[in-house]
Amino acid sequence: MRWVRIHAIVTFERYVQVFSLINHTETRDHVTPANLAFDFDTLVAASVECEVAHPYVDDHHQPFDNPFGDSDLSSAPPSPPPLLISNPSTPPPLSLDSSALPTASTARPNKRKRRAKAKSHANRKRKRGVAKEVAEYGAYDVRPHVRESILHPSESIHTDLRTANIPVCEAGFVAQAGASSQKTYTLDELVGARSKFKFNLVKWDGRESKPIADAKGRVIALLAGRPPVDPTWDEDISDAASLIESSRPRCKFAKPKKGKKNPNRRGKFGALAAGVSFSGGQEMPGNLTNDERNVEVLAELFAHRGFQRMAGFGSAVFAAWLPKLYCYYKDNLATLFTQDPTLERNFLNSVFPAATVNFGPRTICYKHKDFANLPFGWCTITALGSFDPTRGGHIILWECHLVVEFPPSATILLPSSVIAHSNTSIGLEERRYSFIQYAAGGLFQWVSYGFQKKDPFMESLSPEEALAVHKENAERWKLGLSLFSTLDEIKQPVPAM
Repeated sequence: MRWVRIHAIVTFERYVQVFSLINHTETRDHVTPANLAFDFDTLVAASVECEVAHPYVDDHHQPFDNPFGDSDLSSAPPSPPPLLISNPSTPPPLSLDSSALPTASTARPNKRKRRAKAKSHANRKRKRGVAKEVAEYGAYDVRPHVRESILHPSESIHTDLRTANIPVCEAGFVAQAGASSQKTYTLDELVGARSKFKFNLVKWDGRESKPIADAKGRVIALLAGRPPVDPTWDEDISDAASLIESSRPRCKFAKPKKGKKNPNRRGKFGALAAGVSFSGGQEMPGNLTNDERNVEVLAELFAHRGFQRMAGFGSAVFAAWLPKLYCYYKDNLATLFTQDPTLERNFLNSVFPAATVNFGPRTICYKHKDFANLPFGWCTITALGSFDPTRGGHIILWECHLVVEFPPSATILLPSSVIAHSNTSIGLEERRYSFIQYAAGGLFQWVSYGFQKKDPFMESLSPEEALAVHKENAERWKLGLSLFSTLDEIKQPVPAM
């Protein structure tokens, strides 16, 4: 899961030493070794065997790894570093014990065998590295002082919503699309005496956390705010917004499909997604692909401190407020990533497998549901930019009949596949962007069905087993809602992750 891996698993230092033995008097097609007994394949095989004993010595886990897979659309790997072509007249001594290596004459007949062995060692090492990383997937313990700061709501917002009555698809892995609209609304059209909707306005400074509860006292959305008492947060998120703005001209956004004016059903703005997803058009879960220039832009954004902090904060809040649902995510997605080592994570500090950046410049979402997400799954939304949150940029939660002020640098979490949401208009000269993390429902179905699609899974079952699966599917929405926290539960000790 690195940008550049030497598949023979030779450490960089040993790689330099091997190259330093080569006489750099080059012909057009080859280089001639200074020592005719020198055998590169033998050294590689020995190097691999040495490294097997220390499988993680060159594993540098950074907050950002390549989230775009090995697609041919990915940017090309960087050129070898200058050290690989250092002056051959002063080669450093090779630290390998030559007495432990076969001679060139005995090694050459077994080249194919040794290559296969080296490849086998490399594959095993790679799998161990993936297993180590995935073993820590979503590992997050809510420390007492963090819990106190995050789980200290200023007040709760109550609604009459009966969440259990919201329809979802039969198996409970995805929701129903519901009615959508391509109309944008101003604040006055939604609240106040002249509004036909008569929605309730929630004033919010974007700092204090406020849970939104349904008629059963179940937390169904969260105004999470931002990390408390952190003077660097606004600066980091502002820098991230500037990077989005400066990167937008480099992006290649989707063009409208035939017969449609807008390629984005969510609004008139450019958007790019990265991470792992699974939908009806795929045979199995995979890494989202992007145009080469978009890969470069997303890599720069996700490597930025502001994006890493947004990703980590959203995941931490999710763990603190919804520990049961968080564990459901962690267990299923860790299983998924263990089973398929080719899947790439956007952020190592986040449990969410996919993310979208809305580039604006005026990100005003139409009314919509993200129905392909897990129905009882939550997404994180962070607003960025420069706009007056008291006049525009509110988030509208249609089933809740709420219009919520949504300031820049603040984060909100909600089950976006079952609660329709949109934004109020902002000024023509204002700028608004957003960063969203989420999980496709198909990923959880893939794990539940034994890493296969529905049809082959159901065909493999006996009548009794099929009946049990149908019953389980029918209860999934109810099970999912039981993973939501209640206002009373959030006051209790947080279970270990």
